[in-house]
Amino acid sequence: MTKETGIRIEPITDTEYLRALLMKRWGDTLLMGGRAWPCEQVRAFRAIDPDGGLLGFVSWNILRATAMVFTLDSHKPGLGIGARLLDAVAEAARREGAKAIRVMTTNDNTPALFYYQKLGFQLVGFFPAAVDIYRAVAPHLPTIGHGGLPIRDTLELEKAL
Repeated sequence: MTKETGIRIEPITDTEYLRALLMKRWGDTLLMGGRAWPCEQVRAFRAIDPDGGLLGFVSWNILRATAMVFTLDSHKPGLGIGARLLDAVAEAARREGAKAIRVMTTNDNTPALFYYQKLGFQLVGFFPAAVDIYRAVAPHLPTIGHGGLPIRDTLELEKAL
């Protein structure tokens, strides 16, 4: 907990609670690293305010010494919640021997591309038409994104731990 804000970062250990959070926006099966990750294989941290209100959460797991971040949601932009959640993942992953942390976004999401690069992530992968493939597993994925752009491709960014 930080003295200046009272925001706490803590692990989410209740799978049903995590499933409910994921279902609101992402579905209960996440896709990254060329595979599907069911909710039971997903770890997560949440940011909560002093009254216990949810400010954001991050879902992740480790694949071959890389912490794969599946989702990052901050409900109060500008408070540093996303960065703190990513720091929590990095710290936990480092303790388990991970050497890098990786995030993924789609071609339309220029705010995320800017944000991750600002935090020191570098582009390491571009996967044309990957979202079309993901839609076979997750048909709820939208087809139109930021600025009315079609969502087709994924980009992966990575930062050394």
